[in-house]
Amino acid sequence: MFRLTFLALAALFVVAASTSHGNTTGTIQAKKYYVVNEDRSFVGAMLGCRQAGLRLASITNATEQLLLQVAIDNNNLINLSGYWIGGALEAYETYTYYWIETGAEFIYKNWGYSQPQHDRRLLRSGLCVRAGNSYLVEEPYQWESINCNSKLYYICEES
Repeated sequence: MFRLTFLALAALFVVAASTSHGNTTGTIQAKKYYVVNEDRSFVGAMLGCRQAGLRLASITNATEQLLLQVAIDNNNLINLSGYWIGGALEAYETYTYYWIETGAEFIYKNWGYSQPQHDRRLLRSGLCVRAGNSYLVEEPYQWESINCNSKLYYICEES
């Protein structure tokens, strides 16, 4: 039986509404991140999250990005190879990236220097998004497009 070991948990609280009128109050959506210290391909990471009842992380704004970084830092889980998050290149003609779990096009982006890259050799195996890079540049949390078959730790979310 498949078993995941989760090393880090970060709770992210995003205020969806902050108004209070009569009996109506603001709502809060909670998103929790789980950092998994197991090397897997992008598809393997997606399956690992789903088997645990979670989904591969989507980072849709700067607050989520920052809190994800804090979760990794606070638990001493910095992995020099980076972490799979749930983004992938879908439209090769326009180089459009989408979050695989929601189907939403990237609006917020945190690409590293000269990213995303669209080398024709890499396009054959698919391009997926990792947070962090392997070139040891001072961009430990910025995003990079890499071969989807690479083996990395990964980050799941619960929302």
